[in-house]
Amino acid sequence: MFALIDCLVYCLASMSGTILRIAISSIAVSSPGSLWFTTTSSLLENIIGTALISISLVLARHSPRRFDYALQTGLCGSFTTYGTMTTVAVSQFLFGLQPTPSWGGFMNMLFEMLVNITLSHTVGFRGGKRIVTLAMRTRKLGAPLRRYFNPVLITLPLILGVIVAVFWSFSNNWTLDTFSKQRVYGVLFSPVGSIIRATLSKYLNTKPRCAVAYPGTLIANIVGTFIGSVNGGYVYLNGPYKSVILGALDLGVGGTMSTVSTYVKEVNAITALQEVSEASESMGLEVRGPGEESVEVYIGIMSGLTICASIVGFLVGGWRVP
Repeated sequence: MFALIDCLVYCLASMSGTILRIAISSIAVSSPGSLWFTTTSSLLENIIGTALISISLVLARHSPRRFDYALQTGLCGSFTTYGTMTTVAVSQFLFGLQPTPSWGGFMNMLFEMLVNITLSHTVGFRGGKRIVTLAMRTRKLGAPLRRYFNPVLITLPLILGVIVAVFWSFSNNWTLDTFSKQRVYGVLFSPVGSIIRATLSKYLNTKPRCAVAYPGTLIANIVGTFIGSVNGGYVYLNGPYKSVILGALDLGVGGTMSTVSTYVKEVNAITALQEVSEASESMGLEVRGPGEESVEVYIGIMSGLTICASIVGFLVGGWRVP
């Protein structure tokens, strides 16, 4: 019974994260007929999502485990999306500045991804952690943290936000045209991508040999980016909102499989392990930890493979060099 309830809560959290992402993307679109969401959309989603997961990590010991899992992996993982960020960035390389791929477009692509990840980590993840820490110090909280940060009080504003997002996203589209169907089906498909990502993380990220690298998240981001880019290539060839299924798979499955919040959390975990290892060495203790360049290597592998997956996805979707 509890397993069924946990599954339902997780699915609802995944759908809620997708709805919030739709709402922010709808606001950030430059015009109703725009082909690409602006970079601001993906950046805002990632900063808010990583801030939420950072806050939930601090408060994890004071809330039920199922609540933490649903919030971190379900809602935050579906709210932030690595696939959309990479697809938008790669589109700048392929046909953003010039009709054909160019060196300027390539540099613009790398710059957009670097800014997105950096701000998600510094402003979102670290900012969320510092907000909670400052609140604890201001109130001089110790053990009774839950008295002030009750999970129910955190959940209620999120639920209200989701309700507002639903009406904002769908209020003018009750006729269910192609774009509306993409969003509705995308929300319904979102638990599928989120569950696949959670399963990959469970069986691949927890292996002892994967203490530094996180292959589960890597695979999820690669596949999610590929799905989004296939839709991007199709849209480039045929125009926006032509395929309900591709759009729904991009928004629901691809968008929730790929995640920035979990990725940033993992980068932060590797950094923390490095600091512990360095502190132990300074004390004369031999503690095995990640190397000095582990974070850079992980970021490089993630960025390189997802960019390749995105380019292949565009080609599969129908994009060709003019």
